[in-house]
Amino acid sequence: MLRRAVWIFTFTVGICWSAPAGGQGVESACGVAPIPSATSQANIFSDQQEMWLGQVTADLVESEVRFMRDPALSAHLQAIADRLVATLPPTKIQFRVILVDSEEVNGFSIAGGHVYIMRKLAAVAKSDDELAGVIGHEIGHIISHQFAFESTRELKRLSNVTGVGDEADIRTKYEAMLDAEYHDKHPELRETDSEQAEADRIGIYAMTAAGYRPQAIAEFFDRVFFLGGKTGNKLSDLLRMTKPDQKRLRSVSAMVAAMPAGCGKGATPDESEFAKWHEAVVANQKGNELERSAALSEVTLTPPLRMQLDQVRFSPDGKSILAQDESSIFVLGREPLALRYRIDANNALPANFSPDSQSVTFSTPGLHIEQWSAQEKKLLAAHEMLPKDPCYDTRLSPDGRSMVCVQFDVEMWELGLSLLDSTSSEVLWEQKWWMRPDPSLAWRLLTDPTPVFVSSYSGDGNTLLFAGGDEKVAFDLKQRAVMKTGSGLKGAISGDYAFVGNDKVAGVNLTNVEKSGVFSFPEGKLIKKDTAMNFQSIRSVSNSGDNLHMLVYGLKDDTVAINDVGAGKFLMAIKGWALDEYAGTVVGEAPGGALVVGILGADATKQHHIDLPISPLPFFPRAVLSKDGKYFAMATMRRGGVWEVATGNRIAVLHGYSDATWTDDDTLYMDVPKDLGVERHIAQLSLTAKTLKDVAYKVDDDTVMRYGRMTNWKLDEKKKTWTLSMHDPANDSVLWSKSFPDRYFSYTPSFGARDLIFNFDLSSHTAKEAIKADAKLASEAQAISDKKKARLIKVLDGGTGDEDGSLVVELPPNFAGTGGLDRAGDLLYVRGVDDRTSVYSIATGKQVRQLIGYVMGLDPVTARVFTANRIGEGMVYGADGKELAHYHLGDPIRYALFREGATMVTILTADQKVRTMKVGDAP
Repeated sequence: MLRRAVWIFTFTVGICWSAPAGGQGVESACGVAPIPSATSQANIFSDQQEMWLGQVTADLVESEVRFMRDPALSAHLQAIADRLVATLPPTKIQFRVILVDSEEVNGFSIAGGHVYIMRKLAAVAKSDDELAGVIGHEIGHIISHQFAFESTRELKRLSNVTGVGDEADIRTKYEAMLDAEYHDKHPELRETDSEQAEADRIGIYAMTAAGYRPQAIAEFFDRVFFLGGKTGNKLSDLLRMTKPDQKRLRSVSAMVAAMPAGCGKGATPDESEFAKWHEAVVANQKGNELERSAALSEVTLTPPLRMQLDQVRFSPDGKSILAQDESSIFVLGREPLALRYRIDANNALPANFSPDSQSVTFSTPGLHIEQWSAQEKKLLAAHEMLPKDPCYDTRLSPDGRSMVCVQFDVEMWELGLSLLDSTSSEVLWEQKWWMRPDPSLAWRLLTDPTPVFVSSYSGDGNTLLFAGGDEKVAFDLKQRAVMKTGSGLKGAISGDYAFVGNDKVAGVNLTNVEKSGVFSFPEGKLIKKDTAMNFQSIRSVSNSGDNLHMLVYGLKDDTVAINDVGAGKFLMAIKGWALDEYAGTVVGEAPGGALVVGILGADATKQHHIDLPISPLPFFPRAVLSKDGKYFAMATMRRGGVWEVATGNRIAVLHGYSDATWTDDDTLYMDVPKDLGVERHIAQLSLTAKTLKDVAYKVDDDTVMRYGRMTNWKLDEKKKTWTLSMHDPANDSVLWSKSFPDRYFSYTPSFGARDLIFNFDLSSHTAKEAIKADAKLASEAQAISDKKKARLIKVLDGGTGDEDGSLVVELPPNFAGTGGLDRAGDLLYVRGVDDRTSVYSIATGKQVRQLIGYVMGLDPVTARVFTANRIGEGMVYGADGKELAHYHLGDPIRYALFREGATMVTILTADQKVRTMKVGDAP
């Protein structure tokens, strides 16, 4: 996780138990606590300095994890840790246990008492005893100072550091060590078995002395590693037939058996308290949230910007409707059309109604499953699956009982297919050698969490046809068995397919359109030929009555349509993805985001509309605040609006845009993408004149609006130069042009001043000429030993095109790319992929500091920057690097802009709230 030099010790990697060894400790019925002496290895850290080291590391680690929103869930783990620590010798280290919202079965720890337990691990635990074993193991790593020993060695080896001071000094030296580690061509391979064994001895002692059942850790290890109790023996060891995990289980069992008689007679854990807590962990619902920082003002955008719906579905009985976007699931009644509830479903795979229409089920790529009542907001069941082999593509049965799972044996380069019980993860059916993937399919499986394979459910939800090319398998989900199918379903259907009702399948033949059409199921006989069925993507409607209707995707202008296969014609089409039919009644998403229910072919007077509740914003919305801070514009690619910051009320409805910019007179210019019947164009909204109109000029593919700047690249093939031109969005006039002699270079607009920041490798003609002509740049380039890692950075004034500063710098090894560059005054901010931001002086070319977090806003006058790090956490730094403000917003930050001389900052969060926070007096 992260990088080698951020020392993290995990529970699931390298567990190795052995008999207790001597060390410093306290005497009890369990013997002497096996804590080694802090002087057993070189250690430059005191306990306090180790706590500071932990905080520095936590700033990096916690930028990559998401805490569970209910602190009460972490409090349960903290109580276990406190009970364990009480059995060990006194220490100044303060232990802090956090439950992390992660789908890994893992736990890890870092210096200074920080222990992180993943929600998936907590969800598959069966008792506090098992949790105590995991937490005790992590405490063992910390209390034996393993992090301090490791950091001492690496600081000396990589940076020749032999001593540390206060927290600031530790942060500077530790971050320098991280950078050195990136360049380290001969990293030392650490022997972790002894460290793991040491942590295991401490953990097993502490959990037993605290009164937890030590056998539980062996049971947990056996279960999560699917060992079936097998431990091997001396003969299998000699023949090298014992698997490493089996050896570990044998060691665990021996360690437990070696504990003294009479040890561990503490208070028995409250099983009912664990059951209540465990149920909340598995359900993974919002609870009490952390305290938020006070705001000068806070408003909710009303009405909110609506996310695009990914799907809508009728229930099998036609009485309920399901709508889903990327972060929410909405359940509605059909007659009358009314919202029943909304639930959080971030990263959820497509949801379904159960065959009896009484519940809604969905799963996530991490195999978290939820089942909700279709009638009221009531969670009926939640499960965390833990199959023996990872699932690379899944389908949850609509009744929530079973999961189809695709496994990938990378060594054998074979895919397996299985049907699992969703509660126990027990294998109900499997085919280990199902098919051999080609490289592109393998890559998608390894990198894409969304469904990859073609599949379709029957209208009643009791059958699933699942395919990988010609390899099709039909599952009877009611009986949880594989069905026999005719050859026509396998041979004739080589493209997409969809159930039409329960006994027919519409299928596409990619190579021979004559074989496309409707087939009987499960026999696979062609009963309706359709030579026009050459669609790339089709899907079933919930119920088409006696007709042969299906949904067709990917048509012109990104539309979805209902196609009548029997009549060979389209019946209706809408923009987007959300459309469904139930026996002549259709439901779809209107252009403005409302859900619409009507009769197929009837006029609009018979339609019913409903607005859905707010859905959390995705990352990087297209948001922009007017220069006077009064108005906030935001849009998706299909819809947008303008809201008053003071009230949160929407005052204008807009088409979606790809980018936008405000001028001083409260005029908004928008780059509107191509849509139904509309070509791409620039639109102008004037709040003063209360007009919305198209600007009368065309934009082509070479013209880009980014951060409010209209730019255009043109190649002069005769002169072999690229010319960048900046345009005025109001009238398309050229504000300035600049030519580059060798090639097109990437750049990023900076926040705040809208400077354009270029970076050139030193081998480019532009860099060579610039360095030759400038002694400062030449000196900076000369000081860099590895020229391949160096870049010439040029800052252009976005308003004039004039050069406004340049430097040659060796970019940090964690450089996030051109988009991670920002400029504030003399300071250049360079974002790293690990959320560390390096700060350089443009005047001297020297690095002046590092910050934790990434820049989301800056003020060009005061050089103050707003950075985000942990989820919902924002910081403001001054030009001197001092922290001026620290905010806890609760929800992820999506946008930030300084106002009033950088004494205030306005922030948009994912819950569509706009907060104005106080920073302080500007210098």
